[in-house]
Amino acid sequence: MGVFPTGKDGCRFDHQVLEQVLKDMVKTVCRDEQATMSLKSDEVFKTCPTFVIAKKRSNVDGPPTLFRSYPCREHDADECSIWQAARATTAAPSFFKPVRIEIPSPGGVFIDGGLIYNNPTELVIKEAKKIWTDLDYFCVVSVGTGRQRSVGGPAGIEHRGTSQTRVLEHVPGIRSLVKLPTGIKTITRIAEDCVRLATSSESVHQSMLSQSRPRNSRQGFPYYRFNVERDMDCINLQEWEKMEEIAESTARYLDEEEAHEKLNRCVQDLIRSPRPGRKYKFP
Repeated sequence: MGVFPTGKDGCRFDHQVLEQVLKDMVKTVCRDEQATMSLKSDEVFKTCPTFVIAKKRSNVDGPPTLFRSYPCREHDADECSIWQAARATTAAPSFFKPVRIEIPSPGGVFIDGGLIYNNPTELVIKEAKKIWTDLDYFCVVSVGTGRQRSVGGPAGIEHRGTSQTRVLEHVPGIRSLVKLPTGIKTITRIAEDCVRLATSSESVHQSMLSQSRPRNSRQGFPYYRFNVERDMDCINLQEWEKMEEIAESTARYLDEEEAHEKLNRCVQDLIRSPRPGRKYKFP
């Protein structure tokens, strides 16, 4: 925790520990640590269709890989183990070692899909189209993990006012250095901002807002995004011990009048029956 990646896998954490925890969780719920993603035929429509996202390490800029619990148009449910799918979608670069999954053939090595698809709302809608081809009423609910601070260009990077980036602060002995070359500081800050751009959820949210509120109001649909607006951007991905702070920030956000009213409207839309003659169209 809090150590720059120096292990043989170039990762901060032991993937074997994570794998065992995942297997234990699956065994507790399914009574079999090797339970597969694929639901039994009599369970498909009794449970919530679920997918997780990963990316093939050999083709990071290619389309995402979705591990599905359900069959749909063009795809069958996945037969890989639940714990393997969970490992793939949590294999964040520099945090956990990528994982190889053999099923479906020919298999592949996967990393976390959050590198590009941190906000999968548009993917969810595409999947819903493949499951419910004639759906005429739906409500989209998106839950974020805290709004990031804005990403500046090089000019903004230069005057941020820190002597080291968060990444450099994890290098052993870095605090003992009197001065880092300006070029190194600038490059590492640019790299940090590039990661935030690749994992940002805001652009997808703005796109969903536009699609849910078209000029032709009859083609709109209920869309709700819940995302803590402040105090979360300073908590890094590896800081699991700050769960209490995350919970406090989330509770404060939900207690605010605006979020409270939005939550009530969301609940009403989720339980409401379709209005006669009104049909929502997938964007």
